Amino acid sequence: MPTGGIGVFIACSDIYVDPNDVNHVISVYSNYGIKNIWESKDATAPTPNWTNHDGDLPNLPVFCVTVHPDHPEVCYIGTDLGAFYTAKLNGDSTVWLPCNTGLANLRITGLIYKSADKTITAMTYGRGVFVANVPSGPDYSLVWNERGPSDVGGRTRAIMIDPNDPTGQTIWAGSVSGGLWKTTNIDGLAPVGIQQASKAEYSLNVFPNPVSFSGTEIQFSLPVTQTVSIFIYDGKGSLVHTLLQNQKSASGIHKIYWTPDKNDGQGIFYVVMKTEEKNAVKKIIVFGN
Repeated sequence: MPTGGIGVFIACSDIYVDPNDVNHVISVYSNYGIKNIWESKDATAPTPNWTNHDGDLPNLPVFCVTVHPDHPEVCYIGTDLGAFYTAKLNGDSTVWLPCNTGLANLRITGLIYKSADKTITAMTYGRGVFVANVPSGPDYSLVWNERGPSDVGGRTRAIMIDPNDPTGQTIWAGSVSGGLWKTTNIDGLAPVGIQQASKAEYSLNVFPNPVSFSGTEIQFSLPVTQTVSIFIYDGKGSLVHTLLQNQKSASGIHKIYWTPDKNDGQGIFYVVMKTEEKNAVKKIIVFGN
């Protein structure tokens, strides 16, 4: 089973237990740089044996797993790049194929098999729910249909006013998980979910996250002048870095750049901001690059 060494937190993200055989268990992990898919066929033994089935899967976190109801050697997983399947769990020789027809290459956070209609439901990060019929074979790939909620575009990260439209009504927007969106009548769109915004608020953000050893930007905002401290804790709750210590900061947005120390290893860490009035915490993942 995977280990990350001293100070590295290994995250088990999902466990599948075969409804027809309690000894058949598959455990998956959501870290980078480790073996992520493990199977046991004697799980109730005092010392179970585990076989790794990463095979040719890219270095990806695996968030969820389920198995074909009639063919236990056929396995489906959800990753940061959508769904994958294999027709045969075969150790280091396992061949994984993407099965994202009808589904974007986005993070799949859950896969649930429904025996009543032989379907698999996929829960995504930013695009709602998708459903696929489970094929009887020999082709075990999945074709997905979106099931809502409707009109979910993900988090917008880039926006452009089309220079070819002199009216300024054509807008392009690129979003995390939601793909590329376009409207030709921006003024005609009804506002959705807009509320009265305060002038400033307490916030803490880290981008990019996951964080490589080349570094990341930590951004925090304050509504009023405050004394601020920012710390980095590892997955066990131990303080590993102090980035700011009781520094007087004016209201507004502030940015600092942090480069992880390779001696701290990889895994889950926490950025903690402490002020005179409020605290904030942001979970980050550090992986080698």
